[in-house]
Amino acid sequence: MNVPRALTESIRSLLPPNRVLAAQDLENRYAEKLRMIEAEYVESGEDEKPSLGMGGLGTYKLGYQAVDSVQGNTRKLIDISWPAVCEAAERVWRNPLGEWIIRTVTSHVVGGGVHYKVTVNDKPSEEGQKRVDDFWNDPANGMDRLLPQLVQFLFVYGVQIIPCFPRWKAEGGGSIGDAVIEIGTLDPRALGEVRANPVNPREIVAVEVGSPTDRKIWRVVHNDRTRENRRIGLLPEGDKWVDEYGVQYDGACFYWRHGNAPFEKVGYPLLMRQVDYLDQADRHFFDIVERVLALQQFIWDVTIKGASTKEAIDKIAKEQGIHDGPPRPRAIRYHNDNITWQAVTPNLGMSDITPLSRNILLFVLGSAGIPLHWFGEGENTNRASAESMARPTRKLFEALQDEVRWYVEDLLGYVIDTAVLAKKLPDVEYKIAVEMPQVAVADTASDATTLKTIGDAMQVAIGAGILTEGQAAEIYKTISGQIGIEVRELTPEEKKEIADKKEAAEKMAADNADKEVPVGKSVGKPVKSEEKPGKPEEGVQESYDGELEDLPPWLQAELSKPSDLALMESERLDGALNGLT
Repeated sequence: MNVPRALTESIRSLLPPNRVLAAQDLENRYAEKLRMIEAEYVESGEDEKPSLGMGGLGTYKLGYQAVDSVQGNTRKLIDISWPAVCEAAERVWRNPLGEWIIRTVTSHVVGGGVHYKVTVNDKPSEEGQKRVDDFWNDPANGMDRLLPQLVQFLFVYGVQIIPCFPRWKAEGGGSIGDAVIEIGTLDPRALGEVRANPVNPREIVAVEVGSPTDRKIWRVVHNDRTRENRRIGLLPEGDKWVDEYGVQYDGACFYWRHGNAPFEKVGYPLLMRQVDYLDQADRHFFDIVERVLALQQFIWDVTIKGASTKEAIDKIAKEQGIHDGPPRPRAIRYHNDNITWQAVTPNLGMSDITPLSRNILLFVLGSAGIPLHWFGEGENTNRASAESMARPTRKLFEALQDEVRWYVEDLLGYVIDTAVLAKKLPDVEYKIAVEMPQVAVADTASDATTLKTIGDAMQVAIGAGILTEGQAAEIYKTISGQIGIEVRELTPEEKKEIADKKEAAEKMAADNADKEVPVGKSVGKPVKSEEKPGKPEEGVQESYDGELEDLPPWLQAELSKPSDLALMESERLDGALNGLT
């Protein structure tokens, strides 16, 4: 097995001369390791035929095998080639169950659209927001439609290669063009070589895409440390596009990966580990359909008593028209007791199919993190158990959302940084916040009750001196975040506005507390204790000069509230006084 020449050259070009020998040694050991893997693959106890393993994907099969007969069912993943991964991924996408899983995951991760906000110093930036809006809604991009497709096929193949084309060019001391980014897509199946920093394999430098005879090298968008970590792909230099070191490439791109280890250069499909089982499930359910079709078939079994020779049987069969074929619908046949007609159907033992099918679905869906009742199996599930089983799934989807959020924020950050480099935006620090859609539909009534209960509890704790206002605010934000409601940090202006309102409310309450109950109010005639309660005579108005203690308890309680004291002249309180008995 030969190590790719491009990999060797890239390693040597990045190493100092005194380390070239070490690189050669590493190369030799790498090649020897691959030879050992191949030998072990061929010579060890193989439990899959090479022509059948994962569809016969070649020497490097995508599947599992027994290490040896002593260890029994111990299994390990075999080293595989990228074309084999892509072929298996396509088979998963063509599998009805595999396609449903991927679409379901994608719809929960980005379904309903994402929202973004551009800020500078924690304040909304109109210029930055407009720049990102122009990119997002540009007809060449159409991100509302393109983003779900990018995410969906990121889960299908585990890799997305997204070329980006800035519409600008440096000229003199400025630039021409609007500096809006156009993005496209490259076929991940055409991925050739991935060039990584040999010191830090997480840093992908460039990717080669295309056929072996016509490959293009794309520089991966990265942070330029010489430009305050602004994201750049390539910079215009005359008619060429070069990186910050002056190296020319065919273009710039984003390189998204899913399911890879931090040190791996390529990602893996979302259903990489379920490929074998999806194949078996597909065969299983297809066989069930064939068995059902077989059950609809039957034959006529004709018993002729007393006919012991072929000639006798043929004679009677000819007389009875048996050789003419099975009876037609609603046909009539006459025969004596010596001839018996019986329809015989096959007995294929379908009684054990249902639990077997359920177990296959349970394993495939469960290993993908999806409850079985999501696939329409709800007979054994109630609402409580369904909500309980959905919690791990929501956590899984939220983790995938975090992954996609990072990629989208990186993409939008590149849009902003390109505009800054093209001098279309001020050179300030921009922050981009991407909000992903809610994974589960919120129970607004329950959430509102929870927030009210927590708010009341925090007020009691503050009044009792158990918590400070700052501690109560942190607890409130933490709990609200757990139910999917994010409470952002207040700006200094908002904090001052709240403090001013609080001070005004306290002053008003203090002023109202010093006020006496207004007297001289023209109300209905007061009722004395020895008089029979009743309404005042119509048209008779007198001044009420009594004390607050002389009023009924319910009215004392109403008048004791500061809000009611401030509304003593309102119609509501006027009606209450007129109804005094």
